[in-house]
Amino acid sequence: MKIQRAIELQEKIIQSLRDLKKSTMQHVFTHGLRGEKTKMTEIGEIPESWEIYPLSELREFLQYGTSKRCTLDRKGVAVLRIPNIVGGKIDTQELKYADLPSAERERLFLHDGDILFVRTNGQKILVGRTAVYKGNPSPALFASYLIRARLQPKLIRPDFLQYYTGTASGAAHLSGRATPAADGKFNINTKIIDSVLVPVPDSREQDNIVQTIDLVAAKLVVQESKKSALEDLFKTTLNTLMTGEIRVQDLNIDVSEVEG
Repeated sequence: MKIQRAIELQEKIIQSLRDLKKSTMQHVFTHGLRGEKTKMTEIGEIPESWEIYPLSELREFLQYGTSKRCTLDRKGVAVLRIPNIVGGKIDTQELKYADLPSAERERLFLHDGDILFVRTNGQKILVGRTAVYKGNPSPALFASYLIRARLQPKLIRPDFLQYYTGTASGAAHLSGRATPAADGKFNINTKIIDSVLVPVPDSREQDNIVQTIDLVAAKLVVQESKKSALEDLFKTTLNTLMTGEIRVQDLNIDVSEVEG
């Protein structure tokens, strides 16, 4: 069926873009964007002009979230949880809510630019995933299985740090140092996060690096959206065939708009 072939093509395109994003991140965090010489450091090869700082020197504070039980009932304030940290972004498809005392709400309200770390997971490789809060949903709190970092914006851009945590070096300092717990999960804590070594160029190069990776990430989002639309079309078409509303020989499916 045309739709299935189109879905397979989209999967290949998406994988190619994922590979491109990964290689782009590896390149810019190793060589930068200015073609300068590199130097070897404790976190690997980086441009000569870059400095290395522990995260403790780049943030204002770290904070655990609320342990209050959350529900799907829209009572109280949205609370971001581990399932809302997806692919380096905040996913708002399934939000839960909690009604907290005003003092605790004020203490845990998220601000634009806050970066959230996943501190526990059953799979070690998934510990330390991050996402930057950018005002959606608003207002929002965060759950106890996440750790919020409020950064010093003059020193480091949140998106720059988020992308760095997705590199092999950044992940090694986070998921690579997660410790097993009695419940079978793996954990990191504020001490581990504070000790993460971060390569830091000047603010202009940070912004340019974020823009470079964002371009690839945006293309990936578009192609993933097209794949999702094709999958929805396939399900609708299959259901129509199974209910007998239309016969196979009557199908005339044009997927060009979705593929284009």
